[in-house]
Amino acid sequence: MNVFTGKIIEVNDSGSLSVVKVRVTNTIDLLVLLVESGQKAAYLQKGKSVNLLFKETEVIIATGKNLNVSISNYLDGEITSCEKGELLSSVQVATQAGQITAVIPTMEISRLELSINKKVTILLKMNEIMLSL
Repeated sequence: MNVFTGKIIEVNDSGSLSVVKVRVTNTIDLLVLLVESGQKAAYLQKGKSVNLLFKETEVIIATGKNLNVSISNYLDGEITSCEKGELLSSVQVATQAGQITAVIPTMEISRLELSINKKVTILLKMNEIMLSL
């Protein structure tokens, strides 16, 4: 499980949904979609410290800069290690927010030409990130 720590800087509600903006570093904010209202969930308060958790299998690795997709959370990074398995591989990426582990299909390692020190972009869907105290 990947874990970052941050502070809630904004909560936007619509019915039973909330989009929460969490500041992870001075320059990195991540958006989290929750199926609960900030008006009802006491922990969804501006300034509150939270942990952001996301599974290794939910991390998307992209190469190139002209990404035109509907994912809000982007982190630039560099591959620090890659452990190839028969079907799945574990890729470690250093970002300004911290180390991220991604588990991706092994066949994608070759297709994307992934290697140590390669610059990549990490994409995280906001509904795949969980918050905890």
